[in-house]
Amino acid sequence: MQRSLLSLAERSSFLRAIQRLIHDLKQPRTFIRFSILIGRQWPIRTRYVKTGLSAGALAVWSVSCLSKDSEHQLVINRAEELYELRDWKGLYDYLRSYRDSDCADILWRLARAARDVAQIEGTPNEEKKTLIYEAFDCVKRATELDPNNFACQKWSGIILSDVGDYEGNKAKILNAYVIRDHFTKAIELNPTDATSMHLLGLWRFTFADMPWYQRKAAAAFFASPPSSTYEEALELFAKAEEMDPGFYCNNHLMLGKTHLRLGHKEKAGFWLKKTIEYRAYKPEDKEAQKEADKLLRELF
Repeated sequence: MQRSLLSLAERSSFLRAIQRLIHDLKQPRTFIRFSILIGRQWPIRTRYVKTGLSAGALAVWSVSCLSKDSEHQLVINRAEELYELRDWKGLYDYLRSYRDSDCADILWRLARAARDVAQIEGTPNEEKKTLIYEAFDCVKRATELDPNNFACQKWSGIILSDVGDYEGNKAKILNAYVIRDHFTKAIELNPTDATSMHLLGLWRFTFADMPWYQRKAAAAFFASPPSSTYEEALELFAKAEEMDPGFYCNNHLMLGKTHLRLGHKEKAGFWLKKTIEYRAYKPEDKEAQKEADKLLRELF
């Protein structure tokens, strides 16, 4: 007679191992350590090795044993790990399987990932457009789920602005106050977030720098069209840099450009040089450096 896969004693041992695993996964330290295994196929070299299950199989199986919040945290932990590795495409591919999630923190991360992939050099224009609109749909749902999440508000403003690149100046002007309100809300919810501070500064710089014909066009849509000053923009860029020095290449660029507009040539040169010296990670960092180099050549 063919021998059964597991003897009675082996099956009992297996069940006890599973029960211990469930118990341990409920402990915070084990849970955090275990969360980084998701998606990997390393053999588990612990007391559970006798089960013959891979880490990936255990991760998939264990999610069903955890609460919904715990499942979401597993996904978020893995997403942040991929983001730290700057694996934009891998992060996007990973999160796409959760595009129907009801977790705002997963959806805004998917929106961010889609936008990052859109910005990768060599991405075809039509694919970029599709990715930006996918990002917009995700972040819109995220903000509806959790309007008091500062990251949802921040990314809503960023991606709504990106959508304007495909819908023209009229859409950009009509969305101007909405975008500003998203950034303002993000700062209210998290006053220590340097990126939100930078984004509101960028909004103010854009309208301070707006040419007369665009101001005239804006006046056709608003009784009081958006306006700002370079001084207001500079204050926000400087505050963002003070909060988190060196956090963003574009903040260095905007400090340089704003000082240039105000006639502060020495300070403009300082920040433009810092932009060029910045360690570039993303295509937008390299674009900022190209612009800084061009402005420096014109300045000196």
